[in-house]
Amino acid sequence: MSFADAEAQVELDLLRHRYEAGVQLQKAYNVTFGNPVGEDVLEDLRKFCMIGFDAYTPGTFDQTAYNLGLQRVFLHIEARMRGPEMPDELRAYDNLKAEGTEDE
Repeated sequence: MSFADAEAQVELDLLRHRYEAGVQLQKAYNVTFGNPVGEDVLEDLRKFCMIGFDAYTPGTFDQTAYNLGLQRVFLHIEARMRGPEMPDELRAYDNLKAEGTEDE
């Protein structure tokens, strides 16, 4: 294995580790919020974080920034529940490996 190949493998391993960590976090968020009690909490957070409402507060940039921060927290929770997208590089590598065309 050349240095370039080894470097590419390290990069793939790092991507896979980050992706798998994201999948584990997705599972944790879904255990927390993916049940009737968690759904009630999410609905409360949706209201508290002003989802569906304009964050802009005329004349007060600090309040607008605060409101946007609230919304960002809820959107983060939703994104974590959806889970990470597999990086294109990993998907391509896994496809090659599944086809048996990856060099050993």
